[in-house]
Amino acid sequence: MRATLVASALAIVMAITVGVMIDEGAFLGTALDAWNRWAFGGVAPESSTTTTTTASVDFPANGVFTPEQLKVFDGSDESRPLLLVVLGEVFDVSEGKKFYGKGQGYDIFVGQDSSRSFHSGDWKEPKADVRDLNVMAVADVTGWRTFYRNHQKYKKVGVVVGIYYDENGNPTEALAEVEAKAAKADAIKEGEDRKLQQHPGCDMLHNASTKTTRIACPAAEGDARFPRLVSWTHPGTGQVARRCACISGRELSRGELDIGDITIYPGCQPSDRECTIVQHL
Repeated sequence: MRATLVASALAIVMAITVGVMIDEGAFLGTALDAWNRWAFGGVAPESSTTTTTTASVDFPANGVFTPEQLKVFDGSDESRPLLLVVLGEVFDVSEGKKFYGKGQGYDIFVGQDSSRSFHSGDWKEPKADVRDLNVMAVADVTGWRTFYRNHQKYKKVGVVVGIYYDENGNPTEALAEVEAKAAKADAIKEGEDRKLQQHPGCDMLHNASTKTTRIACPAAEGDARFPRLVSWTHPGTGQVARRCACISGRELSRGELDIGDITIYPGCQPSDRECTIVQHL
């Protein structure tokens, strides 16, 4: 079954951290929500029409594939390596044949640049261009690029000519735009993390049979904290985000919080440190 790579949420949560391996089982069951990435750098190789042969397989000597050259590594010929592409970078994922081989769940990613599908999970219309996605969605894709860059078994073998690299292997303005969006996503995440540290989430206990949720806020440093529904427009997605936050009585009395709209949950009293609401958060 072809599973959707995304959840999000930025909900899901698979951490793609530099230097840390994630096994392929995690790859099949989750999607990204990673924010660390390598800085783009290095000098692009000079153009060349010659090829180098490794294990009887012809790769461009300069590491710059044309789309036509890349297509033959889509798994149709089982004697050839499987070459996956994300944001124009080409990786040999032959070690993951059970995932990327022809007819397997993720074969859309080999032999072509289907970067957009790393976020959308759309297997019908593979697309390389992710520039029109919001910054958090772009960060989903660059997070997968980090995953492959740091994988112990998958090796980078070059780049493919297209939207992200020119015929000489040089990065394009389109790639620079993607990198800028990913950097903006990092900054947004840092800001959101600070908010979470300042006002931690509520303790929650869901009851499936009664369809209720018990929410509670333990005291912090002697100051009582109270559960509140906080709503704000997420700067990365433009969509309304909501969470249960624990806010101290001191802060509530001052009324100067700049974290979004703060409301009391229906069924709770202003002074309740814990209460039951008739809904799931």
